[in-house]
Amino acid sequence: MVSVLVSACGQPQVSVTQLEDSIGIVRDNLIFNAQVYKITAPHLEGFKAVPNGDSTMSAKCHQGDGWGTITMINVGTGGRYKLKCSTYSKNVSCQLENDFKYASDEGRCASLDKVPFPIPKIAN
Repeated sequence: MVSVLVSACGQPQVSVTQLEDSIGIVRDNLIFNAQVYKITAPHLEGFKAVPNGDSTMSAKCHQGDGWGTITMINVGTGGRYKLKCSTYSKNVSCQLENDFKYASDEGRCASLDKVPFPIPKIAN
């Protein structure tokens, strides 16, 4: 397995396997954060979490922007809420999309001093 490659432009790159592993950890972390958020949000009773992930993640941006989207769906009514959840921190957790305070971070590759790599698994 190739651990870290260097691309022609000098940015560190990771293998497809490492990226896939990180995407899986992010998915698990998003579900965990959404479940914790749901405990304190009575308006989400009866809703299921569907992770949409961090679309910023790539071989050149393996830590992503640190945020992922979760669609909360009420299986009985079809009602939906969107959450923005941290991909790496259980303490930052989630916010409703309309209340998202870190929109300026979204879609921009975060520095490694802001979002760690490898991404820690916070899900239990």
